[in-house]
Amino acid sequence: MTLDCVGDVEDYSKELELIEKLSKKNPIVDTHNDFPYLVRTQLRYEIENDNCFKFDGKLTSNTSILKLIKGKIGIQFFSCFIECKDDDYLYQDFNKPNSAVRDTLEQIDIIKRLVDKYPKYLNLVYNSKDALNQFQMTNKISITMGVEGLHQVDLSLGVLRTYFDLGVRYITLTHNCDNPFATAASSVTGGLEDKGLSAYGVNCIKEMNRLGLMVDLSHVSYKTMLDVLKETRCPVIFSHSSVYKLTPNERNVRDDVLMKLKENSGVCCVNFFPLFISQNKDRTATIDDAVDHIIYIINLIGWKYVGFGS
Repeated sequence: MTLDCVGDVEDYSKELELIEKLSKKNPIVDTHNDFPYLVRTQLRYEIENDNCFKFDGKLTSNTSILKLIKGKIGIQFFSCFIECKDDDYLYQDFNKPNSAVRDTLEQIDIIKRLVDKYPKYLNLVYNSKDALNQFQMTNKISITMGVEGLHQVDLSLGVLRTYFDLGVRYITLTHNCDNPFATAASSVTGGLEDKGLSAYGVNCIKEMNRLGLMVDLSHVSYKTMLDVLKETRCPVIFSHSSVYKLTPNERNVRDDVLMKLKENSGVCCVNFFPLFISQNKDRTATIDDAVDHIIYIINLIGWKYVGFGS
């Protein structure tokens, strides 16, 4: 760059100054982060060896304490994700023995261990009031949890209640597989019927509403979205979904659902994964694509109903 072209560079200093000011009292919330699964697959949860794992140092992953601080994250939902328990994600036998509950408990455990290991930076919270108060009073990052699929409760509402007692504050109704509660978006893509929410799923929604456990509609089918928005008495979230109109993927949210989401006072948190925000045939994406999805929701239903689910 030469001095002659300095004037051509856009000056965002005022915007950055405003973000700096706002983020000190108003935490940026990210509703979906799969980092605990990375610790599972790469380190088998061994975080005690500081030579191998320094969450407050430079990690090659997309998440570290330094990156969270730089990104001004004030409240982080860590996902307790465990895969569907069959190599064929179109499976319909939900009675197969599996270790999903045990594996989910290990995910909850590693999140709590991370918070305990780095108390200077992290705080585990159990409700929105504490999350905001702790952020504003301590300047720490408030940590909470979501479970990514009802296959992880293994048919049991008792397990669902136990997760809530342990600090989980949302559960995604499906992942990339059906379960006794609801139909997944990927099943429809795979050619299966969109059955939406089952009778058992209706009971589950009622129990989640009673507990104050947020219903997450990311990953579910279109009919499941509509069924849940008809049944729920509490606001729902899409913890990591984007706009169908811009990127026609069954994981994304159609306009009619977004309109019903506004009626529900829920929020759609935009996913940054290229497959769900790309607007070209190459399926590549930039930050501009993510912004397009955010602005689309703002223009359609308003600022109150959009968030980050990176």
